[in-house]
Amino acid sequence: MLLGLFVIGCVLLLWAAAAQFAPYVSGSFVHEIFTWIGGPIAAAFALFGVVEVTGAAALIAARRWARWPLLLVSVVQLWIFPIGTLLAGYTLWVLFRKPAVPLIT
Repeated sequence: MLLGLFVIGCVLLLWAAAAQFAPYVSGSFVHEIFTWIGGPIAAAFALFGVVEVTGAAALIAARRWARWPLLLVSVVQLWIFPIGTLLAGYTLWVLFRKPAVPLIT
């Protein structure tokens, strides 16, 4: 959940930085690159963060459907070396382990 909030925060920060930088390059092709490539990438990262936060909140609330979005996010995060790989590995371990059996009944 924290990683999802971090991703959303980073996207908003980069978007604000690009908005501040855009007037300096308004006459060149860099502005076009920011517009055509940066916008969809920022939207994809923001959606990725929203899916992760929603899945984590649903998992905490013990919803059965919460595993699938988190599995999808974890598989994508495996490629973000080294922090994403560690967090995705831990998330996959938690999602695939067997539930604990109570010893005292």
